[in-house]
Amino acid sequence: MQQWEKPWSLRTSICVKKEKDRLFYLGIYPGMQIRKLRSAPMQDPCLYFAAGNQLILRNKDAACIEGEVLE
Repeated sequence: MQQWEKPWSLRTSICVKKEKDRLFYLGIYPGMQIRKLRSAPMQDPCLYFAAGNQLILRNKDAACIEGEVLE
């Protein structure tokens, strides 16, 4: 299950497959936790909380993040 397909407020452990450098500069790196906070009316983009920051990612960028549900 991709990160953007997951329901609200689930925390995941991140394993970045593609776009590793770009996501790293945004503060998303392997092993951290990320949580989906909100979704736009058309489901793209979505607001995420990671490492004390709020990030807005489009679904195509969030699709590069895989993880497992921690909660």
